[in-house]
Amino acid sequence: MNHSTPKTDAAVNSGGFQLLNVAKCSRKLEIENMEMRVMLAVCHAGVYLYADDGELQDTREEPCIDWKRDSIEEIHNKLVLRAVNRPEYKEFMKQFKN
Repeated sequence: MNHSTPKTDAAVNSGGFQLLNVAKCSRKLEIENMEMRVMLAVCHAGVYLYADDGELQDTREEPCIDWKRDSIEEIHNKLVLRAVNRPEYKEFMKQFKN
């Protein structure tokens, strides 16, 4: 017995179309995410960026940043750690100590 009706067929086709759109959007976001990581890596590390064989690593100071594999949260935390460990930051913060 066939339970297919134009209404159920349209819903299935509509759902399939939505899944296709979700997949396309997901792929587009993955591409944009990687493009943004490349831009940030190049702007931040400049000529010191290790980019051979598809890598995106900045090892010029600790902690090292892997722009390709680190999560956004990890990158943020590493950038903050780098900033607060710089001598000029420590010198700047002296003015706020009693």
